[in-house]
Amino acid sequence: MAVPEQTPYKEYVGNGVTTNFALEFTCNSKQELKEFINDIEPELSTWSLTSGSVSFTTAPTLGSKIVLKRATKLERTTNYSSVNNSFRPEAINKDFDRVWYAIQDQNYKVGQYDYDYNFILTQVRPVNAGGTGADN
Repeated sequence: MAVPEQTPYKEYVGNGVTTNFALEFTCNSKQELKEFINDIEPELSTWSLTSGSVSFTTAPTLGSKIVLKRATKLERTTNYSSVNNSFRPEAINKDFDRVWYAIQDQNYKVGQYDYDYNFILTQVRPVNAGGTGADN
C-alpha cells in the first residue's frame, strides 16, 4: 500500500467524559505512538491503541490538552532473502512504508516554523533561521 499524505500529530481538548480519541494518521504499534495529557506522558498501562484510536482507561479531565503523535523508530529489522520467502511485496511495502512514516514524522516538525525565505536570502550571514538554531 502507498502511504497517504498525513500529519502524524493530533491535538484534542478533554471534556472529562470522552476516553477514545481518533489518530487520523497511520500508526502500526503502541510503541511508536507518543501521547501526552497536559505535557505529561501517561503510563503505558493507562491507554491502548485499537483500530486507529487511543482509548484511555480514565477520561482526561475537562480542559486538558491531549496530544497524540507518531514517533517511528529509525531502525530496519527486516533482512530480505530470496530463499526464505521474505522477498515478497507485502514485506517490502511494509518496510518502505516505515521510511515514509519517519519522513512524515520529521516533515510536520519542519512545518511548524514560519520561514520567510525571501528575508533570509537577502540578508548578510549569519542570520538566525527560524528558531532551528541554524546560524547560516
